[in-house]
Amino acid sequence: MPAKRYEYGKLFEPASGGKLIERQARRMLSYCLHKLGLSEIPLPVPVDRWIETAFDIRFGITDLSHLGPRVLGASFLREREILIAENALLNEGRYRFTCAHELAHFVLHEHVRDQFSDDEEPEIVFDDEIERQADRFAAAFLMPVNFFEREVVLIAQGIGADPHWCLECRKGAWRMIAVIGELFCHGCSRAREHKNI
Repeated sequence: MPAKRYEYGKLFEPASGGKLIERQARRMLSYCLHKLGLSEIPLPVPVDRWIETAFDIRFGITDLSHLGPRVLGASFLREREILIAENALLNEGRYRFTCAHELAHFVLHEHVRDQFSDDEEPEIVFDDEIERQADRFAAAFLMPVNFFEREVVLIAQGIGADPHWCLECRKGAWRMIAVIGELFCHGCSRAREHKNI
C-alpha cells in the first residue's frame, strides 16, 4: 500500500484574530525575498540582518538598563532604529524573537506611537494587546506556519508517526513543544534530529 501523501495547510490554522497578523508577516517575508533577491526563505530567518538590509532600519545591541531592568528591546520608529539589550544575547531564541518582536512594532504599530520599549511584562492593558500582536507577528515571521507544518510532518514521518497525531492527541501536541524551541533557535535541520519525540 503506498504511503499516504500529506496535504499541507491542514494541520495548523491560525486563530481568526491572528490571521491578519500572520498575513502581514508573510507579506513582510515576501518583501524581504524580493528586496534581497532571494528565491526562498532561509531558516532560521536572519531577522537581525534583515532589519538593516531589507527594512533599512538601524540596528544595534546595547545596554538598555536605563529603560528598565527587564527591557529586552526598544523600537524608535521616528529615528528608524531598533536596539536589543545585551542580555538578550544569552539565549539565541530569545534574541531572535526580540528582534522580530521589535520589527513588528515598525510593521504593525507605527500609527500608535513612535517609541516602544518592551520588557517581559507589559504594564497596562493597551500595551498588553500591542505586545500580543507583536509576539504573534514575531512567531509568524520567524517560523511561517507553512514551513512549521512541513517540518512537523517531516519529523512525524521520520519517527513513523501519522502527521495528524498533533491534532488527534494532546500528548502528541505537547511533545511538539520540545521541537518548537529547536526550530526557533537552530532551524529545521537540527529539530529533525529529535528522534525520541
